[in-house]
Amino acid sequence: MDDVTISLLAPAPRAGVDGWIEPQVERIRFNADRMGVGLGRLVRSRPAQGGDWLIAVDRRDRERPVEDDVALAGIVIAFERLGLRPAVFVSTGRRAVAHSRRPSPTDPPSTPRDRPRARRTRPSSR
Repeated sequence: MDDVTISLLAPAPRAGVDGWIEPQVERIRFNADRMGVGLGRLVRSRPAQGGDWLIAVDRRDRERPVEDDVALAGIVIAFERLGLRPAVFVSTGRRAVAHSRRPSPTDPPSTPRDRPRARRTRPSSR
């Protein structure tokens, strides 16, 4: 199952919106629950995470892929209508980079790119 998170960016300085956003998210959370999507609690994000707040999404073993989930799209639209500029992040749990071992000197070159290259030397300054 994919891990889905919604990032929200405040339309104004975050300090001015903090008291307003929680009741808005609670209203959307109630409607999302009726559609079979659970929204976690609103968490302030760190600057490196992007946005101002993060909300974990529990899709409750929904069969459709995230990009085809109409209920999730409705939730994102509700946040957009509030001016919160949502972004959906999906983590599939798969590693993005495959690990490979370094070739040993006894391994045959498989492609021209794997063959050792000649070292270039600087021209002598005579």
